[in-house]
Amino acid sequence: VPMKRYIPIFLAAALCLTGCERPGVPQPSETAPTPEMTTAAAPETAAETPAETTAETAPETTAATETQSETAAHNGGYTEQELKDMARVYYGSRNNHDPEFVEGEMSDENIYNIQLYDLFDGHTSTAAWYFIDPATGKGHDMLDEPIDLTEPPAETWNPEIPQREQLAADNKFCGIVHIGFVGENMEYRNDNVAIREMFLQDDLALLYPWLPDIPEDHFAGSFAGNDLYLVIPADMNAHVVVTEYQGGEDYDIGPIYRSYDGAPFLLRCHIGDIWNDTRIFITDHEGEHDPFSIFISGRDGSLEINSDRVAVLRD
Repeated sequence: VPMKRYIPIFLAAALCLTGCERPGVPQPSETAPTPEMTTAAAPETAAETPAETTAETAPETTAATETQSETAAHNGGYTEQELKDMARVYYGSRNNHDPEFVEGEMSDENIYNIQLYDLFDGHTSTAAWYFIDPATGKGHDMLDEPIDLTEPPAETWNPEIPQREQLAADNKFCGIVHIGFVGENMEYRNDNVAIREMFLQDDLALLYPWLPDIPEDHFAGSFAGNDLYLVIPADMNAHVVVTEYQGGEDYDIGPIYRSYDGAPFLLRCHIGDIWNDTRIFITDHEGEHDPFSIFISGRDGSLEINSDRVAVLRD
């Protein structure tokens, strides 16, 4: 048989062995990953390892970074807020004055400058300037006197007063005692003979024997005040603010007294049922009470107060 007769048969068999699909053998189209298959597999792998590690470690790393940053800013000492809080306590406990504002700023020399101040009729009334090393909490004031904000609060004058129990029992948050006429030019001092004589009046000496001990920083006076009063908050931890006040215009000019605690204090003010020049704000364990003023009645000259929860203890 001529060889040419078998050539087509050999070619056909060769083509079949190289190009025809064989059952059960995967073809390239079945094994090559498509874009969809690759994308679907990636999130599963990421969710199994990196996600868990990030969730557990990220907050700790962030907190550590913030702490390191804060510490670096203050040489490993006190934060700005801590220094301002310490300044308020340091000043307040030594002067019976809780300033309305405490602001601070770091200087180029890494000294923290702290201003304690109030606003009076739109103007700044500075109580103190402190210049503190944030690493130690120590420094000096504006008179170059050394101060140490890390010292404990000073002991404050705040005696036990039996009248407080009676005020609380009567559902009163404050009591007022009229001391007497003093004139608008009087500034309270411990050595003021005229005031001492007033304190020795029989009923005052009996009921308020601690009056001669009242410190000078427990005094507030309005510009035109001419009568002296003793103010006793029922809560010895109360916060008290006295503002100079234009009664005719219902306008608070600014604070003339901001107590560090609820100790009794003296108030010299001008009072009348038409015109009054002070208002008293008291915040205690019950919350903030409505402000009140003291009045002298134009009808009979009696002492009146525009709050039914403030008691007149001596008219």
